[in-house]
Amino acid sequence: MSARRVDGKKEQLKISSERITARNADGIGRYFSFLAWVPRRYHTWAVVMSVLKDQAILVLPEWHPGRPVGFPSRLLPEDARLSGTWLSLTADLSVVAGGQLNPADLAVCEDPGENQCPRPCASFTSAYTEGSLP
Repeated sequence: MSARRVDGKKEQLKISSERITARNADGIGRYFSFLAWVPRRYHTWAVVMSVLKDQAILVLPEWHPGRPVGFPSRLLPEDARLSGTWLSLTADLSVVAGGQLNPADLAVCEDPGENQCPRPCASFTSAYTEGSLP
């Protein structure tokens, strides 16, 4: 993997992927910190938290594990209109507001597993299962 220094020298460096992805016990990068997503569409996952008549509430854990994202329920695949359903999709994860994510290419999928996608926040999940919005 190659990178450029940001301390003004701008020289190119060769860095192993193991060093880039090394983390401390708290999950923070040991040698490098993640700053932000580059503005572009990323493949990611979402969980359907609830489906009302016109509006579905999704969580895109890679964007933010505790923020609800409203989405028109009519645009969900027919077999995705149940709470707890995992979706594979593309979205612009660099944005700051859920309305700017622009989810597309939605398809029902299996749970990608915790090693590929973080889980929605427990407090957020329990609020939906108890029937009240956070």
